[in-house]
Amino acid sequence: MGKSSNLLKFKHFAWSGVEKEDFKPSIEGERNQNETTVQHIIENGFGTCFHLNYYECSFDGFTPLEKLQEVHAVIVARGEGKIIVDDDIYIVKPMDIVIIPKGASHQFISTDDEPFGFFCIINKVVS
Repeated sequence: MGKSSNLLKFKHFAWSGVEKEDFKPSIEGERNQNETTVQHIIENGFGTCFHLNYYECSFDGFTPLEKLQEVHAVIVARGEGKIIVDDDIYIVKPMDIVIIPKGASHQFISTDDEPFGFFCIINKVVS
C-alpha cells in the first residue's frame, strides 16, 4: 500500500479544500449560536485515529452545552473565551489547552471582540 501526504494551505483561519460550516445553527432565547463555525480539517479520509476540527465563535457567539463520549483536547488559537467543563469554568487565551474528559458536559463562549478560535482534537470512535 502506497503512502500519500497532503498539504492543506492556511490563510485567514481557513484551510484549502476545507469547507466552513455553521455549527448547529439555532436560536436559544435572544442569543443566536449560528455565529459559530466549524471546519472539519482531518477526518476519516486521512487514516488517522483522531479528528481535528477548528471552531470559531464571533463576538458573543457560543456552542451548545454538549456531552460527548470522546476525549477532547482543545487548543485555543485566537481571541479569548470561557470553556465550561462540567462544574469548572476556564478563562482561556491563545495557546491555552483544556482536556475535556469522556462524557463531560462542555460549552465554549466567546468573551472578546476578536473571534474566539480553537482547535479540537477528538479521539476517533472505533466501531
